Amino acid sequence: MEAAANAVVITDSEGKIQWTNPAFTRLTQYASEEIVGKTPRLLSSGKHPPEFYKQMWQTILSGDVWHGELINRRKDGSLYTEDMTITPIRASSGKATHFVAVKQDITERKLLEEQYRQAQKMEALGTLACGIAHDFNNLLAIIGGYADAIDDHIGDDTTLLALLTPIRNAVTSGAALTSQLLALSRKQVVQPRVISINSVIRETANLLRRTLGEDILLDLRLNAKVSNVIADPGQLQQLIMNLAVNARDAMPKGGRLTITTSNITVNPRDRHVLLRPGRYVKLEVRDTGTGMDEATLQQAFQPFFTTKAPDRGTGLGLSTVYAIVKQSGGELSLSSTLGEGTIVTAYLGRVRRGVGGSKPKIRKDVPDGRTTILLVEDNLIMRKMIRQKLEKHGYTVIAAQNGAEALDSAQRYQDRIHLLITDVIMPGMDGLELSARLKNCFPGVHTLYMSGYSAQKLHDRKLISPKEMFIAKPFDMKSFLQKVQRAFGSAENRKMSCTPAP
Repeated sequence: MEAAANAVVITDSEGKIQWTNPAFTRLTQYASEEIVGKTPRLLSSGKHPPEFYKQMWQTILSGDVWHGELINRRKDGSLYTEDMTITPIRASSGKATHFVAVKQDITERKLLEEQYRQAQKMEALGTLACGIAHDFNNLLAIIGGYADAIDDHIGDDTTLLALLTPIRNAVTSGAALTSQLLALSRKQVVQPRVISINSVIRETANLLRRTLGEDILLDLRLNAKVSNVIADPGQLQQLIMNLAVNARDAMPKGGRLTITTSNITVNPRDRHVLLRPGRYVKLEVRDTGTGMDEATLQQAFQPFFTTKAPDRGTGLGLSTVYAIVKQSGGELSLSSTLGEGTIVTAYLGRVRRGVGGSKPKIRKDVPDGRTTILLVEDNLIMRKMIRQKLEKHGYTVIAAQNGAEALDSAQRYQDRIHLLITDVIMPGMDGLELSARLKNCFPGVHTLYMSGYSAQKLHDRKLISPKEMFIAKPFDMKSFLQKVQRAFGSAENRKMSCTPAP
């Protein structure tokens, strides 16, 4: 027992410790001479109710072996979880004279189990979020599209224009909520590119000042020589806004919010807790708010955990920030002191090449009615709205509700079809299969996919490839029409025999 890897404790029949082995000292930090003669209550963490210990004693006093898990406290006050077995030692009379407890530290295992449960929760949440996003984004697209259509007809009527504003704001808020859920589950539509982090912060600054209020000073300390990063600018703005809202709520009496950017390099000899050797851009957001205690810090990144009142927070702010940073290939750290404030630091990989790059060329020619689009959308309202918008801008539109109807319409059409616009997931035949079969009829036809699901979700399910033209719902009609122009090519379509869907 002296050499045993697990901690061993021997007590008398009243529970007073008579002997411990060296492994017990390594586990609890108590030397044998410090604890002999005392009871294991010295290790109590206060995490278990009296009934827990009552059941334990009833079991061993009856002569049975007790086995279970419990949380105890080391000499320095830190908590640990142990798996313990208590075996009664009986005299010839059958009465228990001693108890032998064998303890195994399972703190790390419990942490891994919790991380696994958290991963399962995130996966379930991601699946739920994607399902909600599809239907919800379809509804938002319809609302936003008809708001655009109303705008086209009301002219300078300021009263009606004012009524449209809250509708558009609601669409934007709904899309942001869906985006937040998708970011949390790491299934958001991400369009990373080389960007200047300072430019994104400056663009967000005016909105930040309105969000923070007059009693909070926004202090930007942006290093002019900070490198570019590869990130989705929308996600980066969302990250900054989430942190700003958290900081505002932590400073009810006012304060200072400081945003700092800088370059850092981690060398192979450096022992950085989070980062592997490499070159990073450091984004630090610091507030002078109420701060967090250790228990709150441990749960800060958990989805739906919040210390705010039920009507003030969803518990998605920091967890979304964490997901965005990880989705961008970065790392995130959080430190806080009660009464002194909180510091959130994001580390993003930096790049040397310039901002932007070549922009896609957009056709400037105006459709003359001979440019034909085959539109396939199973939602009747959505299909009608998109058709009206395309026809208003000079396109000839053939509309269908599914793949079979689309192929039949293409077969009967007497001219060329230039572009297929199709929902990706539809009953009977998905958009990818429809596009492939349509190209048997029109080899040069181009395809623009649309969906309420995220591009990442569609890529993961191999429904479309990352190279395909795609637009996510909800979309505003200006962006949609720009995407339609980009989707057109100059290749001539040649009419062939088209095989209808079975």
